[in-house]
Amino acid sequence: MAAKRKNRYIFGSDPNPHRVRRFFLRLGAALLILLALAAALNFSVFGGVAMETVWVTVPDLPADIEQFSILHLSDLHGAVLGDHQSAIGRVLSGQRFSCCVITGDMLGPRGETEPLEELLDLLPEGLLTVYVPGDEDPPYLDASAHGSLSPLALWAETLQKRGVRILDTPLLIERGRKGQARLWLIPESLCALDLDSIEHQSRVQLERLSAITALTPDEAAAKRVYQYQLDRVAAIRQAVKDMKDSDIRIVAAHTPITRDHVQTLMDWSGKDDPLSIRRASLVLAGHFCAGQWRIPGLGAIHVPELGWFPEDSLIMGFGWADSVPQYISPGLGASGAYPWQPFRLMNRPVITRIYLSAKTH
Repeated sequence: MAAKRKNRYIFGSDPNPHRVRRFFLRLGAALLILLALAAALNFSVFGGVAMETVWVTVPDLPADIEQFSILHLSDLHGAVLGDHQSAIGRVLSGQRFSCCVITGDMLGPRGETEPLEELLDLLPEGLLTVYVPGDEDPPYLDASAHGSLSPLALWAETLQKRGVRILDTPLLIERGRKGQARLWLIPESLCALDLDSIEHQSRVQLERLSAITALTPDEAAAKRVYQYQLDRVAAIRQAVKDMKDSDIRIVAAHTPITRDHVQTLMDWSGKDDPLSIRRASLVLAGHFCAGQWRIPGLGAIHVPELGWFPEDSLIMGFGWADSVPQYISPGLGASGAYPWQPFRLMNRPVITRIYLSAKTH
């Protein structure tokens, strides 16, 4: 009698259940080993903070601004990188910069400022530092009663007390004899801001609140915000009057600009508009955290806004948006915008020193 054939159908029952169990145990062990190796690699190779140095060529850069150095920080997201940010401190130790530009999303998920304050303690004393809020930061103005007479939200007021300026108006830096070499730090939001509309709305609301005899705490807070907005519009208009064609303009954004966005901004603004994006010598941005999870040699795995395996030029490093030069910081922490990538994987935190030069490097 012929021997019975064993059931070898893929979906048939296996006569040896122990063999199936051993297979899955071995598979699980292999996966655990791979995860352990990835974790060890992530910690040992990609765990420390890196300093990236970038030279940006600016035609007709005044000699007194040659090698102007910008410390660019972005996207800490409340991360703690060593005791009191010691991993960052080791990189910054002994370094000097002309100014520091922070392009947002530095607070913790609940608006905590402590990790950022510890980072600020590491900066050279007296360093000019500006902050452009990110999309995951709370609003920097607070029109409700919040325990302070400042129109700023408590987190922004805390930074202000630490010497950090919320960059919502152009800021002039002058160098050389009689301040003839001039550089402006400009928030990207001003490149498409309707000043007339903001001024009109703020004035109408301010007049309405001024007519009320006894203001509630919330109404009093709102009145301070509307007055702040009117003062801000006046400061922007004055800065525009003071700008010269020869001035250098560094634009600070949180979300990187794109070719389409540049075209929209150029269509919106006039050719001679001092705040036109076409006049920017450099745009500084962040936002993408270099893709959060990366594969060495392949790049980012998935960016929610850009899809699978986006080009690095869209999310990090120096590049061009149409005709506008832009540097996108790889960032320091992990963004909550990556729902299934809650930490940085094979993605070293980076701070950047940017040099401006009339020479090609």
